[in-house]
Amino acid sequence: MILDADLDRDAHSSPNASIRLSGDEFQSLILEKILAKYYPESNVNFSIMDAHAGEVDFWIRISNTVDLSFGIKKEYNVFVECKSYKRALDLDSVAKIFLVGVRRQPDVLAVVARTELQKQAWDYATFLFSIRDKGIYSPLFKNTQFD
Repeated sequence: MILDADLDRDAHSSPNASIRLSGDEFQSLILEKILAKYYPESNVNFSIMDAHAGEVDFWIRISNTVDLSFGIKKEYNVFVECKSYKRALDLDSVAKIFLVGVRRQPDVLAVVARTELQKQAWDYATFLFSIRDKGIYSPLFKNTQFD
C-alpha cells in the first residue's frame, strides 16, 4: 500500500513546522487511515494485538458481525509493516514481512510506504500472496491478501 498524499501531509505537517510526529503517533495515524479506507462500516470492532515480539509494526484484529441468517462473525487479522524509505523498496527491505506472512498467514499483509516495490520484490509478492485486482496469478498463499 503506497502512502497516499493526505497521509503523508498529515504525518509531516503541523501548525508549528518544527514539530514532527513520533513513531507511535505516525503508526496511530496509519491505523486510522487503514480503518477508514478498508473498514468504514460503523459495526467494525478492532483491537491492536501483540505484534508477535516485533515481527510486524502492528497487528490489527478486526471483528465484523455479518447479519446473515446464522449471524456469522468473522475475524480478520491485518499485519502492517511501515517503511519510511525515500527509495523504492527492494526485496531485502520487505523479505522479513514476506516471511512473517508465510508463517502466520494473516488475512491481510500490508506494507505501508512512500515508494513502490521494486520489480523483484513485486514478483515475490505476487508469487506468494493474493493481490487485489490482480487475479492473473495463482499464489501459494491464496488466503492472504497483500496490499
